[in-house]
Amino acid sequence: LAVGTLSPQQVYHCVKQQQKKLDESQDENNSTTANNNPSDLNWLVSHMEMRDFFLFDSFRHGPSAYRLHPTNQPAHKPNLPRQWLPLSSENRDQFSRWACGQTNLP
Repeated sequence: LAVGTLSPQQVYHCVKQQQKKLDESQDENNSTTANNNPSDLNWLVSHMEMRDFFLFDSFRHGPSAYRLHPTNQPAHKPNLPRQWLPLSSENRDQFSRWACGQTNLP
């Protein structure tokens, strides 16, 4: 998750798929062992929700989120008018490298 090779959505669907398999196997065996309880996987989903909350909250507040006395003004200013660059020959190459994931950035 941290480096972006897995999305939270992929992890969520995998967890739900495993829970379904465990539910089906429990129905067949009519027993619940300590290692095969499907509800034990719920902690992963709840931790991912907390991770996303704090991640987006830190994006919202920017560097202020990590100060002892943070400011109340978010770093993101949604009402600020944006100026988009026209797609010229100079930035067309930059855009296509970005769109293809070839920016040489991690």
